[in-house]
Amino acid sequence: WLSVGATSGVVTGTVPSNIALFSYSVTATNSQGSITSSTQSVTVTAAPAITSANTATFVASTAGTFTVTTTGSPTSKITKTGSLPNGVTFVDNKNGTATLAGTPKPGSVGTYVITITAKNGIGQVSQSFTLTVTAALTAPTSVGVTGPSSIVAGGSYSATALALGANPAATYSLALGTPLWLSVGATSGVVTGTVPSN
Repeated sequence: WLSVGATSGVVTGTVPSNIALFSYSVTATNSQGSITSSTQSVTVTAAPAITSANTATFVASTAGTFTVTTTGSPTSKITKTGSLPNGVTFVDNKNGTATLAGTPKPGSVGTYVITITAKNGIGQVSQSFTLTVTAALTAPTSVGVTGPSSIVAGGSYSATALALGANPAATYSLALGTPLWLSVGATSGVVTGTVPSN
């Protein structure tokens, strides 16, 4: 991407955005011979940019991690302002990245908005970042069924099953041995059927 004018000796080019240092040398030639310059080293500077997403989701009581990434030269110092949930920390890795990591406490379900700032002496940039903590994943602790205890033959039966303590919400199915004329809504838990008359 570098070029030199054959007679002017002017070296020009557009510096790629993904390098921090480049070097080159120039050779001068005439009919009597040639000579090469010493190596020229050039440091490339660039204002920082935050390249990672501005949202993440952790689950309470479960370890989570998220990496903040940046570009820019020299390497940016990364800081944050704002509160994080108990059990979660923010660490600048001093290599252009930072890490959000930890195990949110059970009572920390909610949304946390912080500001992440990358600064490298050439410039700085800030990002509004949202960390969402959801409830811990749990199996159902119980399931109850509410419905009539008697019904006339040939009548329509309806009852409702409700699972407690489940996250995500439980789905429902009928156990083996259930009469074939009964069905249950997979998400509603509503048990229905027409009672045979015989």
